[in-house]
Amino acid sequence: MNHFLRSMAMAMVGMAMAMPASAQNCSDAAACNYNPDFGNASICLTIDTVVTHTAGDLAGMTTYRIYVQSATPQDFVTAVYGNQAEPLALTTTTSFYQNVLGGVTAQSINPLLLPSFPDLEFDSYVTIGLSQMADVAAGENAPSTAASPNQNWTQAFEAGGNLVIDDIVGGLWFIYNGDANGLPDEQGRILLAQLTTDGDIGGTLNIQYFPGGGDADSESFDLDALCVVDEEDCIYAAPNEDCDGACLNDVDADGICDEVDDCIGVVDEC
Repeated sequence: MNHFLRSMAMAMVGMAMAMPASAQNCSDAAACNYNPDFGNASICLTIDTVVTHTAGDLAGMTTYRIYVQSATPQDFVTAVYGNQAEPLALTTTTSFYQNVLGGVTAQSINPLLLPSFPDLEFDSYVTIGLSQMADVAAGENAPSTAASPNQNWTQAFEAGGNLVIDDIVGGLWFIYNGDANGLPDEQGRILLAQLTTDGDIGGTLNIQYFPGGGDADSESFDLDALCVVDEEDCIYAAPNEDCDGACLNDVDADGICDEVDDCIGVVDEC
């Protein structure tokens, strides 16, 4: 059975490799990487600050959650993957907090243990749509993981290190089409990861999903280019600019974004 799941997972990685990844953008005005010119045709990625810890064993750390913001209620996320052609990384400049009772996925978060072990709630994990154990009666299913025999990303991540998937075989965490937790919640979001660290997070995520419940597609997102939402208060980037005020598109590097630049190129060409 484990061999079957691994074979299925590796096949999904290969299928994702064959799909073109869209440029980073967001059609939802509530997301920091909002692109008003894109229309309503793509998922987004957002990073929320869950809590800034000021006391106890986690003092000095911050817990973040990474979400897909769906474009339609039918968008279904099935996998987050990486390989040599499309590397995946979740990184921190220090280390990730890993609770001794936690695990690589949210399936390890047992709500019955939280009153006695409250720090377990802030364990770092990957997921698809779940922040605790799956509710099988509600149609949820715990994410499965698959790793290359030469790159055990689950072990590295659980040891507090960076999560990197970039070898030729690849790896992923995934659920099956039809599992309830792959669909957006009431806020139109699907949770992909929770990270607790006292460092700066970054990396790249590749997401396989079914837009509008239709044919499979994939998109890649650079976490370094996303604003971090701090307690639901986000300062949005200006139109055509990133979170640092630099142009998203500036072919001639003149500091004027291509979308409003009436002279793109050297003077002689205009």
